[in-house]
Amino acid sequence: SFSVVETKAPAVLPVHLACPGCGLRTEITAFNVYRCRDCDEVYFVDRWAHPISLKPGRRDQPPPVKSAKIELPADVNLLAGLRVFVTTLLREHGYNAELVNDMELASDEAVTNVIEHAYRYDTKRSFQVELQMDRKAVRIIIRDNGEPFVPGQAPKVDLDQHIAERRTGGLGVHLMHTMMDQVEHRREGDQNVLILTRAAVRA
Repeated sequence: SFSVVETKAPAVLPVHLACPGCGLRTEITAFNVYRCRDCDEVYFVDRWAHPISLKPGRRDQPPPVKSAKIELPADVNLLAGLRVFVTTLLREHGYNAELVNDMELASDEAVTNVIEHAYRYDTKRSFQVELQMDRKAVRIIIRDNGEPFVPGQAPKVDLDQHIAERRTGGLGVHLMHTMMDQVEHRREGDQNVLILTRAAVRA
């Protein structure tokens, strides 16, 4: 008689693995069957953390844009709801920590500006935030119907002077442009529309 001795230890969970179809990285918490959120590929993860394709997904087609919207009152005391909305969705869809943190801060700064400048702290007003996610980019679109915003009127920040004078605040627009790949302002009818775009980076 003979016995087989397993010489390769099983993987330690959780692990992050790439979908064999599109490469989306997903946290694996069990050796089981998974369906990719982006391309619908169905694959099995064995005990050594090998992803094995069982059913091909949309390998040659771009995934549909995933989007979610939230409407909030213009109240700085309720901004925690915005932060939870943004960070929860981005983490659930596998984006890395740096992108999640930057999108959270940029959206917080943008909405604070809406509340302060477009609405003058009028808590009876509201604004809408839409989060769009696809394989190439993440976009946050903020709409308000407050006073028109003219990007060129925002003063440029002198960081040396800012530090020397020990100022607090006033860096919102500068931070948005620093953290985002694209910041676009436009006026649509009676609405201000701000689009914050960041190239997608998965965890």
